[in-house]
Amino acid sequence: MRTELSAETKQTFQVVALAATVLVVAIHYGSAYPTSSATGDASINEFIQAFLTSGIARVAVPLFAFAAGFFYFLSDQGTLECYLKKLRQRCRTLLLPYLTISAVGILAWLFVRQGEGNPVPLSTGALFAKWILNPQSVQLWFLRDLFLLVAIAPLLRLLLEKTHQLFLIELAVLWIFHLQPFPIVGELYLLNIETLFFFCLGATTTKHVDRLVQLGNRSRISIASISLLWLGLILVRLVIKPDYDSWYVHQYSLTSLIIHKASILCGMMALWSISWQLRSPIFSRLSGLAFFVYLVHEFPLQTVLYRIADQVIEKPMRFWILYPITGIGCFAAGWLLERYLPTPFAMLTGGRSSQKAVRLSQSDTPRVGRLI
Repeated sequence: MRTELSAETKQTFQVVALAATVLVVAIHYGSAYPTSSATGDASINEFIQAFLTSGIARVAVPLFAFAAGFFYFLSDQGTLECYLKKLRQRCRTLLLPYLTISAVGILAWLFVRQGEGNPVPLSTGALFAKWILNPQSVQLWFLRDLFLLVAIAPLLRLLLEKTHQLFLIELAVLWIFHLQPFPIVGELYLLNIETLFFFCLGATTTKHVDRLVQLGNRSRISIASISLLWLGLILVRLVIKPDYDSWYVHQYSLTSLIIHKASILCGMMALWSISWQLRSPIFSRLSGLAFFVYLVHEFPLQTVLYRIADQVIEKPMRFWILYPITGIGCFAAGWLLERYLPTPFAMLTGGRSSQKAVRLSQSDTPRVGRLI
């Protein structure tokens, strides 16, 4: 497959990664949501937060999965040697950070429960299973999915090539109707249909890189139109089903589900086009810190911040305080750690850094980068 990317395309991927990370933090720090299917029952605060965290931010995971599939298959040669090389790389860039942050989460959880006089009633085997399968830091589910996708990448490549995209169409149908084909293992789906579909879509797009360039080079009127359509679909879905939720629950109607999926597709195109226009060295540099922010923004940091915030602000409003504090604070912490403790930073983030991100974005090269 083609392995060359223009500097503009790589820079756009970096801006997308940065934006998606900021949106993931928003999702995890949401503090108020509509609890009724009647629009009039929702407060302005609940409605706005739902618009942001259950609407706009829901493009983040599909974008991450798309980028992961795109970059994996962009340089994939389809050989056993290439597969084993990529698998070893992902052990360093995905599996090691996953296991490290999961271990930190487990230890923090045990410490907090012990301090509260409510020790965890789990055996060593159960704790080990939780460490591997169901981390206390909930954002890690995506890394678990991503590593599994890398492990079965040769099979996915075969299915995509031999079925002439029929496999991709079948995945699209499953995703649109939110049908999860895999069993739950460790309280999480063995593989989420969303990550599987967009990973494979990214793989397919490596044969059509020019379409990404065309999407980025759209006129401002075109970008504004697709962006307004994205926001409009989110608004319509909120009016139809304010308390929409599909995360391991079936709290949606068929109409609201289809509109939600359409908003994600529009949002992905809109955010890509916007990111193309926002390319800059500062965003490329910040993208090198995004993975660190992704790793550390949730538990146990979130629990500490919640306990502090509960003393000074009501729960429904804490999103507006903790979200910007967490986002800015985590990026600042990443910058300081990278600057003064570069070796631990590199180990934690799988070799990612702001300097590498800048170098990667500066010229047209056959090298590819990592978003997550």
